[in-house]
Amino acid sequence: GTVTFDLRSDIPQYPENATAKGYKVSDKLSDGLTLDKTSIKVFGDDSNEPLTEGYEIKTDAGLTNEAGKDVTFIVTFDYEKIKQYSKIHIRYNATLNAGAVIGTPGNPNTAYLDYNNNPYSGNSWKTKDDEVKVYSYGIDVSKTDKSSGAPLSGAEFTLSANKDGSSPIKFIQI
Repeated sequence: GTVTFDLRSDIPQYPENATAKGYKVSDKLSDGLTLDKTSIKVFGDDSNEPLTEGYEIKTDAGLTNEAGKDVTFIVTFDYEKIKQYSKIHIRYNATLNAGAVIGTPGNPNTAYLDYNNNPYSGNSWKTKDDEVKVYSYGIDVSKTDKSSGAPLSGAEFTLSANKDGSSPIKFIQI
């Protein structure tokens, strides 16, 4: 199944004469989630029109953020080209894969915000993080003969949210 994530963050306000205006957003997907690298889109404020400049996306293997954490991707912003916005949001898709954890441990996805805390020092990076989990559950369904309990060959059925069979429940095999 495909999961859409939408990271939202306020853009820091730096003085015009600041020399350190660093601002980055990165994300670490668990082993159970595969990033669709082509789906990463960046938006200013609440717009649904993606920005075409003012940022660079990296999805290479072995990336680390400013806190030294391993990440799946990093979006580095050019502050001068995005400062007119009060916030940004980054939307992207990931799919559950064979490494997905079934049940309550879930499949964590951690987003990081890196920014220069002191606008006059390039070594003043601060990092904030936030984690969400994607849960996946398994179900084993078989249709059996009522009297003997033997499996019915070629049986077809629909799992539904309603007794009349409407609103069938969809499952994805991973």
